[in-house]
Amino acid sequence: MTRSGWTAWAAAAGAAAAFLLLPLVTFGVAVLRNEGGVRLSALVAEEELRGALRDGSVRGAWDAAVVYVNFTRGALEAQVYRLTVGQFVLSTALGALVGLNLAAVRRLQVGGVAAMGSGVGAGGGAAATLCAATAGALGCCGGGATGGLVAALGLSFPVAAILGETAWIVQVGAIAFLAAGLVRARRRLAASSTPRRRA
Repeated sequence: MTRSGWTAWAAAAGAAAAFLLLPLVTFGVAVLRNEGGVRLSALVAEEELRGALRDGSVRGAWDAAVVYVNFTRGALEAQVYRLTVGQFVLSTALGALVGLNLAAVRRLQVGGVAAMGSGVGAGGGAAATLCAATAGALGCCGGGATGGLVAALGLSFPVAAILGETAWIVQVGAIAFLAAGLVRARRRLAASSTPRRRA
């Protein structure tokens, strides 16, 4: 693999990690602001994930938790972030495509070819990732109080619920937009590196 290839995949890995961490960090800042402190603990949801896979339901597996991150250790209530399989897949795909697009745009600019930015897809994907993230207060009597991350940031719960239910559509749209942008950028790279024939 060439150096530019390694650079592109490093950018993809870095952006994917950033997209996975964005909701977690955002919720942590919200908890810190509201609670005055953070005490982290985490639980890998191995049993929940195994049970969802054993049931054979695609929807159940998609919505199953991968990890729970608790930001507080209150006796009656905890502030918990929940990462599902679906959000892991969508966030990783979005981040990787953002990184690959940025690397392609950079290569185009170095080669003196005009490049269109991927900021719209990246920004829309990041906003949708925040809206789709599940986080909130988890009470001692169950998870009924757990809602969207944007509700924890101060948005009204009904609006946050609507955003959370539809955010995955924006994420899929951003993935399609970024994938198409990457294909266009690679075609322009190929065209710019092809030697022109003399008349």
